[in-house]
Amino acid sequence: GIRDSSVTGVQTCDLPIYSYVGVIEVDPDVVDSARGMGMSHWQILRRVELPLAMPLMFDGLRNASVAIVATATLGALVAGGGLGRYIIDGLQRQETPRLLTGAVLVALLAILTEASLQFVQRRLDLSRHDARHTVTAPGNEHSTSGGTVGTALR
Repeated sequence: GIRDSSVTGVQTCDLPIYSYVGVIEVDPDVVDSARGMGMSHWQILRRVELPLAMPLMFDGLRNASVAIVATATLGALVAGGGLGRYIIDGLQRQETPRLLTGAVLVALLAILTEASLQFVQRRLDLSRHDARHTVTAPGNEHSTSGGTVGTALR
Protein backbone atom coordinates (compact mmCIF):
# COMPACT_ATOMS: atom_id res chain seq x y z
CA GLY A 1 0.00 0.00 0.00
CA ILE A 2 1.35 3.37 1.10
CA ARG A 3 4.68 1.90 2.20
CA ASP A 4 5.23 0.46 -1.29
CA SER A 5 4.56 3.88 -2.81
CA SER A 6 7.16 5.50 -0.57
CA VAL A 7 9.74 2.89 -1.62
CA THR A 8 9.21 4.02 -5.21
CA GLY A 9 10.00 7.57 -4.10
CA VAL A 10 13.19 6.55 -2.36
CA GLN A 11 14.35 4.55 -5.35
CA THR A 12 14.08 7.55 -7.68
CA CYS A 13 15.95 9.94 -5.39
CA ASP A 14 19.23 10.86 -7.07
CA LEU A 15 20.07 13.72 -4.71
CA PRO A 16 23.23 12.04 -3.35
CA ILE A 17 24.58 11.73 -6.88
CA TYR A 18 24.03 15.44 -7.58
CA SER A 19 25.61 16.31 -4.23
CA TYR A 20 28.69 14.20 -4.91
CA VAL A 21 29.12 15.54 -8.45
CA GLY A 22 28.60 19.11 -7.24
CA VAL A 23 31.33 18.80 -4.62
CA ILE A 24 33.90 17.03 -6.81
CA GLU A 25 33.34 19.49 -9.68
CA VAL A 26 34.34 22.54 -7.64
CA ASP A 27 37.20 24.32 -9.38
CA PRO A 28 40.47 22.90 -7.97
CA ASP A 29 42.01 26.39 -8.03
CA VAL A 30 39.35 27.62 -5.62
CA VAL A 31 40.04 24.69 -3.28
CA ASP A 32 43.79 25.36 -3.52
CA SER A 33 43.18 29.04 -2.69
CA ALA A 34 41.20 28.05 0.38
CA ARG A 35 43.90 25.57 1.39
CA GLY A 36 46.50 28.31 0.90
CA MET A 37 44.55 30.51 3.32
CA GLY A 38 45.00 27.82 5.96
CA MET A 39 41.59 26.19 5.89
CA SER A 40 41.26 22.61 7.08
CA HIS A 41 39.58 19.91 5.01
CA TRP A 42 36.28 20.36 6.87
CA GLN A 43 36.42 24.15 6.57
CA ILE A 44 36.99 23.85 2.83
CA LEU A 45 34.05 21.48 2.55
CA ARG A 46 31.74 23.66 4.65
CA ARG A 47 32.81 27.12 3.46
CA VAL A 48 33.83 26.52 -0.15
CA GLU A 49 32.73 23.24 -1.72
CA LEU A 50 29.21 22.91 -0.31
CA PRO A 51 28.18 26.52 -1.07
CA LEU A 52 29.49 26.17 -4.63
CA ALA A 53 27.80 22.78 -5.05
CA MET A 54 24.47 24.02 -3.68
CA PRO A 55 22.91 24.95 -7.07
CA LEU A 56 23.59 21.47 -8.45
CA MET A 57 22.41 19.87 -5.22
CA PHE A 58 19.16 21.83 -5.42
CA ASP A 59 18.76 20.73 -9.05
CA GLY A 60 18.98 17.17 -7.77
CA LEU A 61 16.31 17.91 -5.19
CA ARG A 62 14.05 19.36 -7.88
CA ASN A 63 14.58 16.40 -10.21
CA ALA A 64 14.01 13.90 -7.42
CA SER A 65 10.86 15.69 -6.27
CA VAL A 66 9.35 15.70 -9.75
CA ALA A 67 10.29 12.05 -10.26
CA ILE A 68 8.69 11.12 -6.95
CA VAL A 69 5.48 12.98 -7.82
CA ALA A 70 5.34 11.32 -11.24
CA THR A 71 6.13 7.79 -10.03
CA ALA A 72 3.97 7.96 -6.91
CA THR A 73 1.03 7.27 -9.21
CA LEU A 74 2.38 3.72 -9.46
CA GLY A 75 1.26 3.28 -5.86
CA ALA A 76 -2.25 2.80 -7.22
CA LEU A 77 -1.09 -0.47 -8.75
CA VAL A 78 -0.48 -1.87 -5.25
CA ALA A 79 -3.65 -0.39 -3.74
CA GLY A 80 -1.95 2.77 -2.55
CA GLY A 81 -4.60 5.14 -3.86
CA GLY A 82 -3.81 8.72 -4.77
CA LEU A 83 -4.07 10.35 -8.17
CA GLY A 84 -2.84 7.16 -9.80
CA ARG A 85 -6.18 5.61 -8.89
CA TYR A 86 -7.86 7.77 -11.56
CA ILE A 87 -5.41 6.52 -14.16
CA ILE A 88 -5.71 2.85 -13.17
CA ASP A 89 -9.51 3.00 -12.93
CA GLY A 90 -9.70 4.81 -16.26
CA LEU A 91 -7.61 2.10 -17.90
CA GLN A 92 -9.53 -0.78 -16.32
CA ARG A 93 -12.96 0.66 -17.08
CA GLN A 94 -11.90 2.10 -20.42
CA GLU A 95 -13.05 5.54 -19.34
CA THR A 96 -10.90 7.98 -21.23
CA PRO A 97 -12.11 11.09 -19.35
CA ARG A 98 -11.17 9.54 -15.99
CA LEU A 99 -7.79 8.44 -17.37
CA LEU A 100 -7.07 11.89 -18.81
CA THR A 101 -8.20 13.60 -15.61
CA GLY A 102 -5.70 11.57 -13.59
CA ALA A 103 -2.91 12.08 -16.12
CA VAL A 104 -3.50 15.84 -16.32
CA LEU A 105 -3.66 16.18 -12.53
CA VAL A 106 -0.41 14.26 -12.08
CA ALA A 107 1.26 16.34 -14.81
CA LEU A 108 0.03 19.59 -13.23
CA LEU A 109 1.25 18.48 -9.82
CA ALA A 110 4.69 17.64 -11.26
CA ILE A 111 4.86 21.00 -13.07
CA LEU A 112 3.75 22.84 -9.93
CA THR A 113 6.39 21.00 -7.90
CA GLU A 114 9.09 21.92 -10.41
CA ALA A 115 8.00 25.56 -10.65
CA SER A 116 7.71 26.06 -6.90
CA LEU A 117 11.13 24.51 -6.20
CA GLN A 118 12.64 26.55 -9.02
CA PHE A 119 11.16 29.69 -7.43
CA VAL A 120 12.61 28.73 -4.04
CA GLN A 121 15.99 28.06 -5.65
CA ARG A 122 16.01 31.50 -7.25
CA ARG A 123 15.05 33.16 -3.96
CA LEU A 124 17.78 31.30 -2.08
CA ASP A 125 20.28 32.15 -4.80
CA LEU A 126 19.57 35.87 -4.41
CA SER A 127 19.90 35.75 -0.64
CA ARG A 128 23.18 33.79 -0.83
CA HIS A 129 24.79 36.10 -3.41
CA ASP A 130 27.48 37.53 -1.14
CA ALA A 131 28.35 34.23 0.56
CA ARG A 132 28.92 32.55 -2.77
CA HIS A 133 31.36 35.08 -4.15
CA THR A 134 33.73 35.40 -1.24
CA VAL A 135 35.71 33.00 0.89
CA THR A 136 37.16 34.45 4.04
CA ALA A 137 40.35 33.16 5.57
CA PRO A 138 40.05 31.61 9.04
CA GLY A 139 40.20 34.33 11.66
CA ASN A 140 39.10 37.04 9.21
CA GLU A 141 35.37 36.20 9.20
CA HIS A 142 34.39 39.73 10.24
CA SER A 143 36.99 41.54 8.18
CA THR A 144 35.85 43.54 5.17
CA SER A 145 39.25 43.74 3.56
CA GLY A 146 42.00 41.27 2.95
CA GLY A 147 41.83 37.51 3.22
CA THR A 148 39.14 37.09 0.62
CA VAL A 149 39.08 35.36 -2.70
CA GLY A 150 36.28 37.06 -4.59
CA THR A 151 36.51 36.55 -8.32
CA ALA A 152 37.79 32.97 -8.21
CA LEU A 153 34.51 31.62 -6.88
CA ARG A 154 32.24 32.29 -9.78
